[in-house]
Amino acid sequence: MEKPNGELRLTFRKKQSGRTFLARQFYSLPLQITVPYYQDDDGTAFLALLNMGGGIFGSDYFRTQVLVEDGAKALITNLSATKIYKALGDDCSLLENEFSVGENAALEYMPECCVPFENSASFQKNTFRLKKSSFLFATDFVTPGRIDMGEKFSYRKYASDFKIFVDDRLIARERA
Repeated sequence: MEKPNGELRLTFRKKQSGRTFLARQFYSLPLQITVPYYQDDDGTAFLALLNMGGGIFGSDYFRTQVLVEDGAKALITNLSATKIYKALGDDCSLLENEFSVGENAALEYMPECCVPFENSASFQKNTFRLKKSSFLFATDFVTPGRIDMGEKFSYRKYASDFKIFVDDRLIARERA
């Protein structure tokens, strides 16, 4: 997979008022975002990721890059579970997420769970690059499938690589 068929690039920046705003954004469908909103008075920008295609299909390659600049605060989630649909033949989808968090900046990355459907095949890479003074709260979880439909662990492949770097030093890694 060379060129993503869905791409998202976001840059969060802190204003002098202390409020974080979305300074740059780029997306190519089916990936898209909601307008940032504010639930707290600490200036954190809340944003939801959207997949206009409704899920991930066999050979999809989605790439997301997020930069939270020095002093900025962002909370990123999505509006529903990520559905991973059946893959044909040797197809395997790839979701590549890269996050950079600056000095005294905060990122909360809390997507809903991944739900791999029967005969799906997918690989997800989450990489977080932090500074020593950065704050990160991140989750990554997967369900056994659509249990009510009898698809408990009936996906063909699900792999995840979750890495956290602080000042370019790998401090945590989880592979599933």
